[in-house]
Amino acid sequence: MIRVFGPKVYYALHDSKLRGDVLIFFKNNPFYLTINIISKSMHIDYSNIRGVVCGDGGNYSKDRGLARLGLLASKKTRGEKAYIISQKGFKAAELLEKERESTCPTRKNE
Repeated sequence: MIRVFGPKVYYALHDSKLRGDVLIFFKNNPFYLTINIISKSMHIDYSNIRGVVCGDGGNYSKDRGLARLGLLASKKTRGEKAYIISQKGFKAAELLEKERESTCPTRKNE
């Protein structure tokens, strides 16, 4: 993944499991979603989702937010920003899923 997307995307997705989980969530739900909807759907605190998507400068670095990295695109709808996965984000999510599958321990059939 580091060769394809560069070190910023690689470290952002491997530094935080939640960041990767949110990107994969967008891959599986490829339409515009607000942070509030994502938070409720994933059962994760709103501030954590906001940090992952936008980078809040607190627990989540601003330069590692999924939107800032170009993995998500945004538009304003009814005064609130909604996000959708970009083509770059979709490819990164696919690679991340493959990496996670290859490192996941498999159960032997006995």
